[in-house]
Amino acid sequence: MLKNYLAIAVRSLLKNKVYSFINLASLSIGIAVSLLILLYVVHEFSYDSFHANNESIYRVTGKVNYGGQFIQMSAMSAQFGPQLKEKNEEVENYVRIYHIGRALIGSKEGQLHFENHVAFADTSFFSIFTFPLKQGLYSSLSKPKTVILTEAMAIKYFGTTDVLGNVLTYNKLYPLEVVGVMAAFPSNSTLRYDLIISFPTLGLIPEEQKQYLHPNASLGSYATYLQIPHPSAVSTVEASTRTFSAKSVDEKYFLEKFSGTHLGNNMGDSSTITYLYLFLTVGLIILVLALINYMNLTTARATLRAREVGIRKVIGARRSNLSIQFYTESALMTVLAFGLAVILVELALPVFLDTLHIQIDPTFLTSTWFMTVIASLLLFCILLSGSYPAFVLSRYMPVDVLKGKPGATGGGGWVRKGLIVFQFTASIALILITLGIHHQLNFLRNQKIGLHKEQVMVVTLDASAAVTYPSLKNELKNLTGVLQVAAASNPLYTTGQSALFTKTPRTKEDVFIYTMTIDENFFSTLDIQWANRPQSMAARGYVINEAALEDLKLSPEDVGMNLEMNETLPITGIVKNFNYTSLRDKIKGLVFTVASDTDRTFANNGISLYIRLDPAAKIFDKTAAIKSVFKKYQKEQPFEYYFLDEAFQQLYSSEDRLSTIFYAFTAIALFIASLGLFGLITFATEVRTKEISIRKVLGASIRTILVLLSKDFTLLVFIAVGLAIPFAGWYTQHWLTQFSYRVEIPWWYSILAALAAVVISVVITSVQGIKVALTNPAETLRSE
Repeated sequence: MLKNYLAIAVRSLLKNKVYSFINLASLSIGIAVSLLILLYVVHEFSYDSFHANNESIYRVTGKVNYGGQFIQMSAMSAQFGPQLKEKNEEVENYVRIYHIGRALIGSKEGQLHFENHVAFADTSFFSIFTFPLKQGLYSSLSKPKTVILTEAMAIKYFGTTDVLGNVLTYNKLYPLEVVGVMAAFPSNSTLRYDLIISFPTLGLIPEEQKQYLHPNASLGSYATYLQIPHPSAVSTVEASTRTFSAKSVDEKYFLEKFSGTHLGNNMGDSSTITYLYLFLTVGLIILVLALINYMNLTTARATLRAREVGIRKVIGARRSNLSIQFYTESALMTVLAFGLAVILVELALPVFLDTLHIQIDPTFLTSTWFMTVIASLLLFCILLSGSYPAFVLSRYMPVDVLKGKPGATGGGGWVRKGLIVFQFTASIALILITLGIHHQLNFLRNQKIGLHKEQVMVVTLDASAAVTYPSLKNELKNLTGVLQVAAASNPLYTTGQSALFTKTPRTKEDVFIYTMTIDENFFSTLDIQWANRPQSMAARGYVINEAALEDLKLSPEDVGMNLEMNETLPITGIVKNFNYTSLRDKIKGLVFTVASDTDRTFANNGISLYIRLDPAAKIFDKTAAIKSVFKKYQKEQPFEYYFLDEAFQQLYSSEDRLSTIFYAFTAIALFIASLGLFGLITFATEVRTKEISIRKVLGASIRTILVLLSKDFTLLVFIAVGLAIPFAGWYTQHWLTQFSYRVEIPWWYSILAALAAVVISVVITSVQGIKVALTNPAETLRSE
């Protein structure tokens, strides 16, 4: 029986090539898009699931109330973990991780590189988390001056993975023995380090000793994770942290499940659960659009199969037999489309991952979790695509069908029209949302931010540059094509800002304020405008921005008043507000400490040089010249730089990715909806060919025939426009709320989207209508 059903299904596909192509194309594209989105979403939701102890790992976070402002932190002092384990037998283990970010790593073979994924950690890191070692024992990490590195790092520094016993240097001062080699961290791991240095090594580094030896359990510098096997004990352990809070400070500690950190309270992680749900919704919409095409075309062509169904019922076929037959046809079409979709995914996957700036391990594609999702998607498509056609076609009454009664085909016209409205509502809404995102991104790119960022190269120097910094800076200033050179303690738009708590000079209220140390050329190099210029930039004191003036409860007349920061110094000047962070955020108070070029203290913590180039200069040549000067003074230092305007653009990389994906999704949704409309109009013209021929014989013009064929479909598109505009407007406004600086979406975008949808429907209708209208009536009516 099944063989017979398959034979009928194959014969039906080959007989109706146009409709089979439309169904196969829309289904395969819809499934391919859904597979790509599901791959991304499932990968995001699978973060950290590979850890054997995943369900029993908790991260400690804290909140401190300072001046009515709650500051959340995820770093504790060195003694927090040990003291918490000592107080609670429910805590099986703990690990402290100090992610230092950027470090200078070298080898005796002459390799010297800045590495951004370096951490100090306890030996328990490898027992709490599941990161297997390829070589060595993780217990060796208990000794100072030891390090475990990934295979990629071993090859990078030594050219081989057989590196046990070799030595790396940390910041050129501290030798580290390699005691282990670990596999690359999975792509769905929240924690990702290239080198893990033993935690006791911190006690040997002078600038780290104060934090490392801090005796109290409090907020600090080290991420602290606990292993608590019994969930019921979590509240007890959390309650015990109340004894750690100092009486003079309003602070509280919380335990958060580690498995939820990536998509929950991720403290700045780029992935957000909102975007994941948005992607899922769009993927589902595109898949449903494709399935609607299949159901619409199948049920629309029901009249051509009505007699087949009637005869089958007369000779004994039951409704269940017919339902199985039509489900078999749907399953065959879906399986074929699924196979084609897998090929499309293979072709599109590199571009998709590159657009999203993500990495997914090949092993994840064959994981049980993802294969289960794929199988579920295939089953969903088969059930949904076959359900409505099977219901409509199997309920025909043999007597009515064989008598040729008009109502014998089971109707369904209103359902098909409703599905067409849904298709174009979704497509138009996507067009409007995409236009809104594009408009906001253009605004962000072109907004005046209060400083000059074009042709400004930023070169980072570490603390070892303190001795040579003045000479290096002066020689750079003398290069042809270099207009100005300035220095600052922070590289703008790439890292977070330094901040501290202080008190307002008059009211003595607590206030959280950002800080930055600069030289006297910083403002002129970046064209930052003055609101109240100091009489001399050489005078010791603080320069504040207009937002800080407000935060400190001061007025412009208060210039000269003392401010308590790291030092108590007078406020010497005020600069106009400029965006030193993303335009998502409102400009906050910023206090500048102006240091001289000869101030060694300024350079001792590492600085960034801001080199403003002549717009006429050739970037490649200038970069080579600057590197040459840099290497003259910093022979063993890697030359690292970036351009300020490019870093500013990177602040909106997630929005850029969202915009790019939406462009593609919108085009795909519109294409699938158009394919469905094309199929229905093709069928409608086929059914009405004789009617159109008779109208032509009676004198109807081509224009009249086109109006006749298009009016119903055009009306449906207008209904879709009316439904799409309010929804798209609501969502776009909701998305814009994340930006402190945003635009109003032009009203004519709605007109543009509506026109695009109407033009597409009219063009499709016209192409098919003209083809039928130009047919010779004699050929059509010859048999009548």
